[in-house]
Amino acid sequence: MPYQYTNEPNDHYMQMATNLSSVNGQPFVLGRRVHHTSFVDGSHDEDPANGTFNALKDLSNTRMVNHSCASCHERNGQCSTS
Repeated sequence: MPYQYTNEPNDHYMQMATNLSSVNGQPFVLGRRVHHTSFVDGSHDEDPANGTFNALKDLSNTRMVNHSCASCHERNGQCSTS
């Protein structure tokens, strides 16, 4: 959706939910890592100290609008390119 359709705060996707169990914490962190990784060179856009994620390196292709998920989904939320 190209508009804010919930009453949640702007940062609702930037951190784990307070009711998320510790078992699900690691998958959340790994998903966040994928969200902020470039599919061109595998670099992390939040902190260069995270290094290169080689599993995602060189996966960019002509069907993608940008080089990473975070390039379109600002503040980890809805797509901003519409």
